[in-house]
Amino acid sequence: MLALSSAGFTPGVPVDARFIQLVPDIVTLLSLSGGLFPLLQGNIGVLDANDRGTATLDLSAFSGLTGLPLWAAAITLAPGAPSGILTIGKPIIVVLD
Repeated sequence: MLALSSAGFTPGVPVDARFIQLVPDIVTLLSLSGGLFPLLQGNIGVLDANDRGTATLDLSAFSGLTGLPLWAAAITLAPGAPSGILTIGKPIIVVLD
């Protein structure tokens, strides 16, 4: 799963003894619920044979978003992992150009 946030990455969401480093907001909710489709595709799914996934965010139809920062963080789920979350990726920031 890849989630987005327009509100930042800290303090994040506590999960067991770890944190998902995103501040939840409406963008997070929409990115995880499919509400950004078709702008955001491939952010929820199964990894390939090399444990890789690809997500696409296409905001080319929106010219007024220049300079908007978005934070993205990925997690992988596994039934036997603590809280069902195997890995939590570090967030990255993308500034729209």
